[in-house]
Amino acid sequence: MLEFLTNLEKNLTDISSKIQVLMNQSQGDVIQSGGVKTVNYYNGNPVHSVADYSSGYLPAQLETDQGLRIKEALIDAGLIDDSWQPIGLTGSQRGLLAGTIAQTLDIRNQWQLFGRLWDEKPDTLRKYYNRAFDQSKSLDFQDLLKTIMAQ
Repeated sequence: MLEFLTNLEKNLTDISSKIQVLMNQSQGDVIQSGGVKTVNYYNGNPVHSVADYSSGYLPAQLETDQGLRIKEALIDAGLIDDSWQPIGLTGSQRGLLAGTIAQTLDIRNQWQLFGRLWDEKPDTLRKYYNRAFDQSKSLDFQDLLKTIMAQ
């Protein structure tokens, strides 16, 4: 019985070591802006998470001159923070915001982009957008966004 338990302990230790190796292969550390962040890998390729966007990996469309101008206008209006995160907006308002920014900047994958950026499911964000057009209270918000985008 003692031999059995000794072998079991050794096997469990080996399994634990193999699991740790596999976990280490699926993650890596990347140094950026003096800090460390974890990057997950899928099939050997880095997969950027939502946190990546808020820590400097923004989609190229948002980093254009027009994108930065829109960002500043939205910040001034109190709709987003400096990481493009919505401040106190309802789901319908977030959907309209994503749709309006995408239309203005010619972003074709808007639901995926803003879903990842805002940590929301793309389908949910799209549903919020569609629902907003059935709500009369969203008309004022749409007008506000039109005014901001025209600046």
